[in-house]
Amino acid sequence: MPIIDYVTRLSVDEALGLNELTTLSCLSSGLSALTQQVALAEAPIIKHEEENQKRVFFFGFGLLSQEQEELVPCYFHWFGTSVCNYARLVGFLSGLAQGEFTREQAADPAFHAKVKTHCSNYVDSIPELAPIKVWRNKVFAHFAATDPRPGDNAALLDSSVMSPITFMNGRLRVGGLIQGSSGAEAELPNWSVTESYERLSRRYWPQDAADA
Repeated sequence: MPIIDYVTRLSVDEALGLNELTTLSCLSSGLSALTQQVALAEAPIIKHEEENQKRVFFFGFGLLSQEQEELVPCYFHWFGTSVCNYARLVGFLSGLAQGEFTREQAADPAFHAKVKTHCSNYVDSIPELAPIKVWRNKVFAHFAATDPRPGDNAALLDSSVMSPITFMNGRLRVGGLIQGSSGAEAELPNWSVTESYERLSRRYWPQDAADA
């Protein structure tokens, strides 16, 4: 049976989740491709650091080419949305495999809350996803400014429609900067596509982790 979480050693019978396993395979390919694109943008900056033996810190525009400045934020959007979907789907399969609910129950509205809670608890158990999940909820799935929730202050609403790319600690990142607006402040957590992929590979794509 294919293993879908190498940390918990969770495996799923193909007969139980063929469609989901196929989707996970597609998402894996997409996440890898997005990571490779971000790594290509990082490579010359990392080379510059190595040649000059000095860390680069950069925020805003001018570090990347114009095309990269437009595309890299999209890579973060697509990666963040897809990796959260990936983890939720693994959580769904874990519920089936562990007998938390059956496929018939998953289709029954009476069990929908149980399915959602199980999938959310699984995602919440993965520390590498914590900062990405914040961005998914406030920026990537929908901009908070277009769907404000209680507790979303003016600074967070403004931040949701901005995805400034920073290079620090050897990676291109989003977040980690305090934004101010109308007397309020907000700080979305910082994270890196390439770093996140490397860390999650130990759980989901161990062959990639071994090749790194």
